[in-house]
Amino acid sequence: MYSTNLILRLRDKKKERCFTNAEIAERSSVPLSTVNKILGGHSKYPRQENVEAIAIVLGMEMLDYTTEANGKTFMVRDASARYQTSQPEDTWHTVVDYYNLPDDFRAELIDGEIIEMTAPTVNHQLILSELAFQITRYLREEGSTCQGFPAPFDVQLDKDQYTMVQPDYVVICDRSKYENGKNCYGAPDLVIEITSPSSDFKDHYLKHSKYARAGVKEYWIVDTNLKRVIVFSLFRNKTTIYTFDDVVSSILFKELSIDFSEILAMMIPD
Repeated sequence: MYSTNLILRLRDKKKERCFTNAEIAERSSVPLSTVNKILGGHSKYPRQENVEAIAIVLGMEMLDYTTEANGKTFMVRDASARYQTSQPEDTWHTVVDYYNLPDDFRAELIDGEIIEMTAPTVNHQLILSELAFQITRYLREEGSTCQGFPAPFDVQLDKDQYTMVQPDYVVICDRSKYENGKNCYGAPDLVIEITSPSSDFKDHYLKHSKYARAGVKEYWIVDTNLKRVIVFSLFRNKTTIYTFDDVVSSILFKELSIDFSEILAMMIPD
């Protein structure tokens, strides 16, 4: 039988990530009935690969696979930690290495590790273009001094030499953060990431943690696979989940609302 503590950790992570069992099943490729049994504590001897798949989807990394049958227990850690502990700090890559990458190599630098990025899809670009248009229009109509920047735009998130991310869209209200004319130095106020199969894990887990610690006030994840938008108010510790049929509202910018049904109508069917 699996460790009760592990099952409880999985349940806690499920609640924290605002996932349903059906969403976990879809992302992990584990049958829904199996997910229900494992998370419900009704499966005495679930398969190792199923537990590991669920743990990864929930942002946890299996360090040691054991069972209570041989007198041992599971060891798990947040998956985001793997980028911080995978190599000694004196071997971490820096922004100098990042800027020396070939021009045709798209990547981000996160905690000293260079992570390759894939080219965006058509639907990704359609969503980004429409969000940039509507948010820019909103800021101008409000007479706001905040400025929006679509990708590619470098963000030196932690003000150090080991992290340089490229969010899909950011809004920055402190002009001094980009007056160097090169990048954003510090945390934007609003960050939007549009997920793809290759970035799904990174956007939901690793970047969420990084943005929260750096001081980003609001974080949107536009999930093109599940057709939903998760709005994290990081300064109020509040999470709101919308579908692509809803009007998505910002908590930070009071009058900013975007009708995602209009965006959905523009998208190419899967």
